[in-house]
Amino acid sequence: HAMAVEQCARLEGEKAALMDHVALLQNEVHGLRRANEEGGAMYRTLRMRAGMTARDAQEASVYRLAQEREVDLLLARVTELEQEKSEMQRLLVTACNERDAAAGVKEGWEAQRLMMQTEIEVLREGEAKARA
Repeated sequence: HAMAVEQCARLEGEKAALMDHVALLQNEVHGLRRANEEGGAMYRTLRMRAGMTARDAQEASVYRLAQEREVDLLLARVTELEQEKSEMQRLLVTACNERDAAAGVKEGWEAQRLMMQTEIEVLREGEAKARA
């Protein structure tokens, strides 16, 4: 029972850490998307300028593609973390169910012990009355 409670608490901590990590990654993805949009707008503005060379346009395009790949990788990591979070939640539910089941068994034993103790007291009283 103590181990289940301890495991439950540990999993809650891991779940909270994963949630924080997911939030950080989602903020990072949001920032990268915004930077990507700004980069795209900047690229279009640069392209409109008459003096822009083909090489500059290519560099801007390569930079934007690299940013998009980075966003894709971060989104894949977020998905992976959400799957880990789901697995942690499943483990947490299992651990809590085991803890609750262990507590139920303990309560059953306690009730049985009290019933037996009462029966013994009744038998002793009966024995004492029979002797008297």
